[in-house]
Amino acid sequence: MSHLPPELWLAIFRFATTTELTASLLATSYRSFDYPTNGFIDDSLKVKYAIVHVCRSWRDLASSMLYEDVLVLTEYASILRHILKGHSEDDGAGHRHRVRRLCLPYSASVPQMSTRYPTDAVSILQMCPSLEVLVRPNMAYGSRGEAQMFEYEAEPCPPLPSLKRLDWWHRNDAARTGGINCLTDVLQAAPNLTYLSLEGEVGLSLMQLHTTVTLPALTTLHVRRVNSLFMLQISKWYLPSLRHIILDGYTNVYMVQSIARSFGEQIWTMELGKSLRFYMDDAVHPILEGCPNLKELNYRLFFTRNPTPPATPHASLSTVGLHGATNLFFEHHEHELWAHLERHLEAFCSPSYPALRQILLHGDWGSILGDPRYQHSAQVQKLKERGCSVDVCHY
Repeated sequence: MSHLPPELWLAIFRFATTTELTASLLATSYRSFDYPTNGFIDDSLKVKYAIVHVCRSWRDLASSMLYEDVLVLTEYASILRHILKGHSEDDGAGHRHRVRRLCLPYSASVPQMSTRYPTDAVSILQMCPSLEVLVRPNMAYGSRGEAQMFEYEAEPCPPLPSLKRLDWWHRNDAARTGGINCLTDVLQAAPNLTYLSLEGEVGLSLMQLHTTVTLPALTTLHVRRVNSLFMLQISKWYLPSLRHIILDGYTNVYMVQSIARSFGEQIWTMELGKSLRFYMDDAVHPILEGCPNLKELNYRLFFTRNPTPPATPHASLSTVGLHGATNLFFEHHEHELWAHLERHLEAFCSPSYPALRQILLHGDWGSILGDPRYQHSAQVQKLKERGCSVDVCHY
């Protein structure tokens, strides 16, 4: 074992430190039903830490992996900055080139009385030339439990030309300090973003409708739980390359209509999240009405109301992805489960979808696919007869 080539050891370490969250947290382009719903920290750091403490050889091989995904905590930020910077030219400029993802809680960017000297958090951002993913999580308190007072002007956000993804939880008290705590300031510093995830409720006093935000490379917009004011602000942005929208949080039908008015013509893919609000109202119908060039529609079947076919045929929709995420209500109402499934399949048997060619089943469908009621489903047969396949997605 000790004589294995380093390349093989590195492959083993990479396999051992890849979790279910790893790919989702680092993704910079759209992948259907592939984003974390709980947490923003990859547990693989614990495994990496254990590996480097096995022996000196493993430490030398795997130490750089420790710095690929970094969490900046206030009490350790100075030490982290020192390690990333390195001690001399011989150490390859420290580990700063290794950092790909950085999680920066608001507790690490609380403004001081003077911004003349940059905080450790901003200094760390400045020294990571290969940073691709930046996360600003909403933590009401710092890592030591102290309250955060955003009373002074924050430091300007440094240029982030390598940044491809931004996961942003908006906080009104932090946003009013500007700079590194303000979404629009950070977006203007990251012109090459391809993936943007947003959550929070913007206050009326913080609306920036006249601030120009242009993201020429952005292809994926993940809207989590936002209020109408936040949605109004987003609708004013210029996003010429936007093709995929994930609507994870849902306030009312007007949110969908706002998205459709602003970006509907250019959207190819729309995905609905795991929210019972999509079960209360038909969100699919306004999406189809407002996105005439939509090619792919993905949603959690048991969390979504069956769609009403559009008034005029939708000429572009070719793929529908149905995720089998469990809704506890249907676990105790089997008859309703099958009726709900049949209503959704029946909706897509309509002539309103002339381009529909495949329905892909994501997630766990084992119990349903093995049931005779599915195998003899009239709706499945109708779909196949009209040239639309119903297949299990294996990736």
